[in-house]
Amino acid sequence: MKRKILRRLLLALSAIAVLIAVNLAPLLAPPVKMEYKEGNILSKDLYAPIPFPLPKDPELLAAQQDSAGAQVLPVLIHDKDADLMLDRKMRNLHNLDSIPEGFSASTRELLTNPKIPGRASVLSAADSLIEAIRSQMYLRDKEELASSKVTILMQIGEVEERVDNLLDYIDLDTLVENAAQRLFPHDREKFEALYSIVLRTMSSNYNLVYDNEETARRRSQARNQVGLYEGYVERGELIAEANKPIDKATVKKLHALNLEQQGNWKLRAQLFLRQNLLYILVLGILGITIFLLKKDYKIREFLYVTLLLITGIIASLALRRFSSWWFVPTGFIALGCAIFLGSLEGIILTMVSSVLLYLPWHNEPEYLLYALLVGFGGLLALPLMKRRTGFLAALGFFLVGGLLARASFLLTTANLSVRELPGALLGIGINSTLNFGFLLAAFVAAERVFGFTSTLTLARLADLNRPLFREFALKASGSYHHSILVGNLAERGARAIGANPDLSLAGGYYHDIGKMAKPEYFIENLVGNSNPHDSLKPKISALILSNHVKKALVTAERMGLPEPVRDIIAQHHGTTRMEYFYQKYLKSGTKDQVPESEFRYPGPKPQTKEAALVMLADSVEAAVRSQGFKDKEDLEKIIKNILDLKVSEGQLDECAFTTADIHKVREVFVSILIGTYHPRISYEHGKDSNRGAEENASKKNRSSHTRKKNT
Repeated sequence: MKRKILRRLLLALSAIAVLIAVNLAPLLAPPVKMEYKEGNILSKDLYAPIPFPLPKDPELLAAQQDSAGAQVLPVLIHDKDADLMLDRKMRNLHNLDSIPEGFSASTRELLTNPKIPGRASVLSAADSLIEAIRSQMYLRDKEELASSKVTILMQIGEVEERVDNLLDYIDLDTLVENAAQRLFPHDREKFEALYSIVLRTMSSNYNLVYDNEETARRRSQARNQVGLYEGYVERGELIAEANKPIDKATVKKLHALNLEQQGNWKLRAQLFLRQNLLYILVLGILGITIFLLKKDYKIREFLYVTLLLITGIIASLALRRFSSWWFVPTGFIALGCAIFLGSLEGIILTMVSSVLLYLPWHNEPEYLLYALLVGFGGLLALPLMKRRTGFLAALGFFLVGGLLARASFLLTTANLSVRELPGALLGIGINSTLNFGFLLAAFVAAERVFGFTSTLTLARLADLNRPLFREFALKASGSYHHSILVGNLAERGARAIGANPDLSLAGGYYHDIGKMAKPEYFIENLVGNSNPHDSLKPKISALILSNHVKKALVTAERMGLPEPVRDIIAQHHGTTRMEYFYQKYLKSGTKDQVPESEFRYPGPKPQTKEAALVMLADSVEAAVRSQGFKDKEDLEKIIKNILDLKVSEGQLDECAFTTADIHKVREVFVSILIGTYHPRISYEHGKDSNRGAEENASKKNRSSHTRKKNT
């Protein structure tokens, strides 16, 4: 459980480290100011690195703002206080003790003397006329509005009204005069009284007031709502086409881009958040993929992949700042991962690194294709990495990937110029060379710092012409041939279950090199019928057998064999008990109390599929060679019993071996061993033939008996 938590924590820390690396883009590769004039010609297509708006010309913007402000209607306020004041004045006219000053003598007499005929009709006419004017609404002067419509703010909301439907002082004078003339055409005193009462009451009580502050606010708001930009350029949009003169519109776009990159921190913050969401999405997909693969990744593998990504990203960003060509590190990232972790991991990392490198500052669609093709091109060299020439092949595949990407875009360019080809080829060559150099550095770091073992190293170690194998063949011929067959069985089994075939082969070749110290104590090296274990105590025999693992580890350490190979040597017997000698000890009746653990190999149990394959191949090959078999069914039974025994003893509990793997390995072992140890048909006849068969059977029985003693 702790290991799982540690791996998840390490995965999260690795993702954070990669996020920090990609966010160094603004520091390592700051936006370059693009200074171009009208008529300049670009050598390559220019794409927008960020989204940015296109500002309007100042004169056009000012005209549009003035037009928007002018379209806002003047705002009038319905003054309820003016209506209340008017009601009070009307009440005073009917109150004989509160007649306002300023009326003529005849009008005042009419208002104050209730006995004058027609007084009531004048006051009634004044009330009706004032109410009609108030309901229609009126203001001081319509000329100051300079508009055919107005907005009236009332208690229930606001309404638009034509100015012609409102009354001002001039309209009021005309309306009152016409009404008085119509009501009292022959009575001059009543005419003047009505005219004077209405005008004096209404002239200072306008219930519509022009709100200059609200009108100004609304007009300012309308001006501000006018768009400052005439358009918007999306990220990755083509700004200028190669080999075409730059026009005025393009110069305007470049000027807007420079302004946006230099001063708009809000946009930068938005881009930062948006890009990091994309980064997190990409890394999240990588994490889910790792989870679905269900591979028990080791800590060093997380660290190695993280180092590859961070190194590639930082190098790409830094070199991009000082050069006009691309450095696309996906080639060395993909191949550096695939060599040590597997081809599937290399494919996944190619796609992830391509997207991560494309997002920070690159916007050309060609770049993403370039990154993918260089990465996948490098992966094509993976089968060739068993030899040193594989590195040169990788360099060639880097070149081919870059050429395909650039060619696909150059051929689709409308105005392709031959002058572009040398620069493009130079860039591809530099990119491939740098990938090659970084790949060599990653290879050395993986083997010497992280402890990985490459297929190249394993292939070199599995060369049977090495001096160690020549010595092995001379000193322990039987163990040598046994090891070769074990290596071949483990390799074929590894291919069947998806393990590392090169590591399985090398582990099988080296697993018994410790037997060179005392080869005569192992059955496969015996000549004749004498067995040295017959004169030894069971404990001593068990000690000699277990020591061949320790001596093999000493030899492996002296030779500088990689850690995975040494692990296979240490684990190829697991903690198996040497049953023959343990039973011999129990039957001996000796008084010495020897713990059962003294008859077990020191282990540990196999920790990897490769170590388990070598263990199974070792046991199966020894058993089949010593026991023999009659037919295929007999062979299948022998192999099944041995594999089932290893499973029941728990020897495969600490590696990721599944039931399906056991089934596949059994089928592979049967197919190989049936051809290696197939029963031979005797072509002789008669007595000699029978005598030969008897002799062969006798030899087989003696060999089987001796083998049981030694195991």
